[in-house]
Order: sequence, then C-alpha cells, then structure tokens
Amino acid sequence: MGGNMEKKIVELGVKDNDVVLPVEFEDMNSDTLGLQLVVTLAE
Repeated sequence: MGGNMEKKIVELGVKDNDVVLPVEFEDMNSDTLGLQLVVTLAE
C-alpha cells in the first residue's frame, strides 16, 4: 500500500422531516438501498 496513510473524518447527519409512508404501503421487503437503510436505522 501507499506510504500516505491520512486519517479521514466523515460526518453523517440524519434528519426526520415528519413525512410518513401511506397506510397502504406494505413493500418493506424492497431491494432498494433507500428502504434497506430505513429498515436498518429503524431497528
């Protein structure tokens, strides 16, 4: 590997804007990255 081993800092912000899914929404098993993140973060 290269000799330049700098530390990098990454900041991630999460915000809830109070928008909810419709009552009839049932596809929480979707393969999209967005829904995977939502399900993981909600656990």
